[in-house]
Amino acid sequence: MPLPGGSVLSSKKIGEYLDDEFWHYYRVFTNCENFGLPHGGGWLDEPPWVIQLVSHFRDTVEQVRNWNMKKGK
Repeated sequence: MPLPGGSVLSSKKIGEYLDDEFWHYYRVFTNCENFGLPHGGGWLDEPPWVIQLVSHFRDTVEQVRNWNMKKGK
């Protein structure tokens, strides 16, 4: 999978990306999904990084869901 900047993410090395920082931001994402945006004023009042984080994780979750459906999982 190409990443911005031209680097490639290999599934064989995915564990290298699952560090404390990843899990921190994953918890932020799941909290946003479960409880809403953290600042409570709607998406216009959120810092841009919150909206980007939620968008990227939602896209990734959707890609994993689609991949699992294709594989029959």
